[in-house]
Amino acid sequence: MSVAEQVESLSHEELVRSYLSLREQNTELSEQNEELKVQNDWLKRQLFGKKSERILPSDDSPHQLTLGEGYEPEDKPPPKKTTVKSYERSHRKDEVQFADEESRLKFDGSVPVEVVNVLNPATEGLDEDEYEVIGEEVAHKLAQRPGAYVVLKYVRPKVKVQSTGEVITSPVTPAASVIERSIAEVSFLVGLILDKFLYHLPLNRQHQRLTAAGIYLNRMTLTNLVHRSAQLLEPVYVSLQSSILLSSVIAMDETPVKAGRDKGKRQMKKGYFWSIYGEKEEIAFLFSPSRSGKLVRDVLENFEGTLLTDAYKVYDIFAELNAEVTRAQCWAHARRKFFDAKDYEPELAEQALDAIRLLYKIEKEHGPKGRTEHARPVVNEFFDW
Repeated sequence: MSVAEQVESLSHEELVRSYLSLREQNTELSEQNEELKVQNDWLKRQLFGKKSERILPSDDSPHQLTLGEGYEPEDKPPPKKTTVKSYERSHRKDEVQFADEESRLKFDGSVPVEVVNVLNPATEGLDEDEYEVIGEEVAHKLAQRPGAYVVLKYVRPKVKVQSTGEVITSPVTPAASVIERSIAEVSFLVGLILDKFLYHLPLNRQHQRLTAAGIYLNRMTLTNLVHRSAQLLEPVYVSLQSSILLSSVIAMDETPVKAGRDKGKRQMKKGYFWSIYGEKEEIAFLFSPSRSGKLVRDVLENFEGTLLTDAYKVYDIFAELNAEVTRAQCWAHARRKFFDAKDYEPELAEQALDAIRLLYKIEKEHGPKGRTEHARPVVNEFFDW
């Protein structure tokens, strides 16, 4: 039986049911297709497109919300200028003060300078009264000395008091005894930790650098020094975390990190660093092998205030179970969603981005003191919108 014959054999009610079923299937497939299109566009942007979300505001944007404030920057007095030979140089407030403004090599006063006096061959064999120094030419050259390490030889006199016969040895200086019976002085420990965690120089490369400088240590010695230094710093870390938890507003986020390997496996295990940020600009990082909400519950058990996070559901659950905690979400994360929506709802997305851009502008110009007067009306109108 042909399709036409099948259709003719159906009753009116059967045709209606078939039509409604097909329309429902079509709607479902269209939604799936739209979702796949969004995912495909995102993947193409990650692989080939521009990832930056930065948008330069246009003066004539037709999507700018009426938020009660102009978007024009305020007139500011011109920066202070200093005459330097044949041109003028503007000074920013945060500009570095160079040790020698005339030098082509820019460096500040913390850099040690060694003076190298160059003899003039024209004065060779002449007495000082036979020539006159009328000036000098100065040039700065950047140099590097081999090895940044030095061995400090501590000599502690041991004396015997004649009247009592008591033998007394000078005490060990604090800098040399941070870690008991260690060969490392405090400055070496500080450099070791900074190079590893701030400048991302692995211990094996630091070990190679030490060997190249003529210092021979066991590789495991460096690892042990880092661990023992961390133990000494733990009270500072605990105090820092306690100070953060006294804040009325805390920001919290988590990020994955590769940490260690299971025995017999080549692939590294996945863990998470949870960062908490306090009102005094303190920050502490807590490690957890998982992304579960247990760490949030344990760390923020006695916290009362506002918790600023992204949209991860763990924070929602925690705030719902703790009446003393107010949940606040991040404007930067919200902005990202509107940015992604630009390809599908460009006008509405642009209106939202304009409003968020204005909030950032207000924050930059007025800081926390201007939030109630300037930012609150913008936020209220945004949510009404």
